[in-house]
Amino acid sequence: MSDTKDQILDHLPVFSDVTQESQWERLSVRGLVERPLELDNDSLLTLARQGITEDFRCVEGWVVPDQKWEGVPVSALLSLSKPLPEAKHLRFSSGSYNVSLSMEEVDSSSVIIALRLNGEALPREHGGPCRLIAEAKKGNFSVKWIDLIEVIATSVEDSGHLITISNSHP
Repeated sequence: MSDTKDQILDHLPVFSDVTQESQWERLSVRGLVERPLELDNDSLLTLARQGITEDFRCVEGWVVPDQKWEGVPVSALLSLSKPLPEAKHLRFSSGSYNVSLSMEEVDSSSVIIALRLNGEALPREHGGPCRLIAEAKKGNFSVKWIDLIEVIATSVEDSGHLITISNSHP
């Protein structure tokens, strides 16, 4: 549950200054894989899903308790794409925004491509049709409109670390 120092909100806020860089068409999985994938929304909906219920925490000091996310486990996408032995990290991107996780982090926790939020299709203003949700990570790891999972050998610097408390949301 939430920490008392965080501002508790009853729903995820919508920020007018956070917009999609381009129209979402598909999620690509590529890089150090045997089988690159191109998945549109209908293809994602046919894959097995997993649920995560947790507080959504922002680096800006607010939290929305008990958000119920449902989506495709990233581990299932990796099983389909078959990473090469030298693959050690994943970069998750939407346009120029990206975050990265190690393969070990993805294997040891729940990391999903969310398609649903609180029992409803994920709305566009919250990253729909698909958004990265990484269990126990803050909101800056929750990439809206994710369009690329790149399987890579070495860690890269994230643009997601640039989000700071100085952004005055909400």
